[in-house]
Amino acid sequence: MRPYVICHMNTSVDGRIWHSRWRPAANRDAGLFERIHQELGNGSWLIGRVTGSEYAKAKAYPAYIGETFPREPWFVRRDAAAYGIALDARGKIAWGRSDIGGDPIVAVLTKQVSDAHLAGLHRDGVSYIFAGERELDLRLALEILNRELGIERLLLEGGGKSNGSFLRVARPWPGRRRRSCIILADGSPYPPDKLSRDWLRIATSRKLPRVMFHALRHSQVSALIAAGLDIVAVSRRIGHASPAVTLAVYAHLFESKDDAAAAAIEAAMRPRG
Repeated sequence: MRPYVICHMNTSVDGRIWHSRWRPAANRDAGLFERIHQELGNGSWLIGRVTGSEYAKAKAYPAYIGETFPREPWFVRRDAAAYGIALDARGKIAWGRSDIGGDPIVAVLTKQVSDAHLAGLHRDGVSYIFAGERELDLRLALEILNRELGIERLLLEGGGKSNGSFLRVARPWPGRRRRSCIILADGSPYPPDKLSRDWLRIATSRKLPRVMFHALRHSQVSALIAAGLDIVAVSRRIGHASPAVTLAVYAHLFESKDDAAAAAIEAAMRPRG
């Protein structure tokens, strides 16, 4: 069994999650996030590594040699009314504290986290669980939190990467599709040049050919035409205003079909019987 997860984020209608960017300024409601948190039950909540780092009071845990720890759940408390849970797959947060606002911290780790980091968590009195070998399995993490701590409802409170990760593993509503809008935290559209830079960075890190992001569009069209899709289907797929636009750009890819077309006409005109 897994807890019921509620994504608790303040946002304007146009997607601005930075409170300071709301306009007009009179619409900023101080304390709104905390009040809604209380109205939703004031229970356990979950944040990602970046948000969790904002609560950390230490810079790093010292290197620790001479003791190993089993990769199994370890809890300081099991009777808290609420827990502050943080995703920290690689053990980068040095907490320097055991709770946030009175809620005991529970770190969600992978098994690749070092013994030195686990020793630091023990010294700070921070509980932890393991949910994956090298990557976090969010479904597994929820199951463990429910089984070990009895958490039945969880408020997901950012950041954006954590929210998106839970969205990807969520089951879509029956008969509906999940749709995503790519925007920045201030609600503005994702700049095309940033998308291109991010793509080149990823391609370089994965040792892929240095191809511009827009070239992927041409690769898609080439693959669709080679697979035999008609020009109308291809045009709709890539969002052209009409098939004529697609044909004007990609007509050369259809040249290999000339022989097949000629053969089809010859077969149709060949006397039967």
